[in-house]
Amino acid sequence: MKDIKFKAWDEETQEFVYSDKTYDNSWFKFQDGTLKAFLIHGMRIVSTQPQIWTGLKDANGNDIYEGDTLEYDSFYQGDNFERSGKAIVKYEDDGFGLYSENNYYLCCLWDAVKNYGATIIR
Repeated sequence: MKDIKFKAWDEETQEFVYSDKTYDNSWFKFQDGTLKAFLIHGMRIVSTQPQIWTGLKDANGNDIYEGDTLEYDSFYQGDNFERSGKAIVKYEDDGFGLYSENNYYLCCLWDAVKNYGATIIR
């Protein structure tokens, strides 16, 4: 069975916390049917929406999560030529894809990684 991993952004520390690592001040759990990440800061607990691992790694071997920004090489999408650029990983219509900043679908994530050298920039 494939591993299921998540990450969540911690606004206070400006770092991600990961579900496959152990921390004293954070945990992931389902609450009311929704997965949440909980971060402890002093006497308060902050809840945030985690991002799921896509199951893929970028051209440098880094795990790719939903919400990551990737940089990719130029490619053809049908009759359209897409210049190299940046795009966001989103899960839509039963699969992960790369989407432009204005939510225009560019290509499936697998193609971006395997054929266009996509790498995480954030």
